[in-house]
Amino acid sequence: MTKIESIKETLRNNPAYRNNFIEALVAFEKKTGHPELNVRDTVSGPLADELFMGEHFSKTLQNGLKINFVYNSKIAREFLLSDPAIPDHVWEPQTTKLLLHFSNNAKNVIIAGAYFGDQAIPVANNIKGSGICHTFEPNKNNSDLIIENARLNKLDNILINNLALWNKSNEKLIFEGEDALASTVEATNAAANVLHTITINDYVTQNKVGKVDLLMIDVEGRNKSAAGCG
Repeated sequence: MTKIESIKETLRNNPAYRNNFIEALVAFEKKTGHPELNVRDTVSGPLADELFMGEHFSKTLQNGLKINFVYNSKIAREFLLSDPAIPDHVWEPQTTKLLLHFSNNAKNVIIAGAYFGDQAIPVANNIKGSGICHTFEPNKNNSDLIIENARLNKLDNILINNLALWNKSNEKLIFEGEDALASTVEATNAAANVLHTITINDYVTQNKVGKVDLLMIDVEGRNKSAAGCG
């Protein structure tokens, strides 16, 4: 076991140590940050990446929502190193505020590229008892986290689809990397990592969704093929 692996094991087995280390990183940023030096990108972030990549975490938002996530992206990094430690959002606070505002009284909300539920969980909570949040996340690990977070927060109004929104339904596309970037290359039957696709129109029709009050699409893929409405 290398020294780094030993440190990671120590932090993993001692939550108090790990929390203290995270707090120390944030305190370091606040004390040493300068306009000309992005401390998070150059010092604290790379340290967190080295020690926490692939690790599982849980955080609670100011409204009481609990979010489980895996440290595997910039979103996860910013959420883990948030200041304050208990934030009012997971990622992109203005996006969260807009989604919560426009989802008020919504019956059906569609969120594509739902990741681990960073926006979907707050929205589902906002329309609990009155509406349904339909999510699309082709990365199975991430869609499983949405299921976990919905269960954790007792949200039964969120539907998790392990599918990619695309301009054609029933396509099989090559899955590229942890972020589920969709290649425009059609997968062969022997391909190990495959994304299955559906269009918004087909999904709405097949599931008798009715009127969609709010639609958020935050997706990307090689060559930027559209997740069209058909």
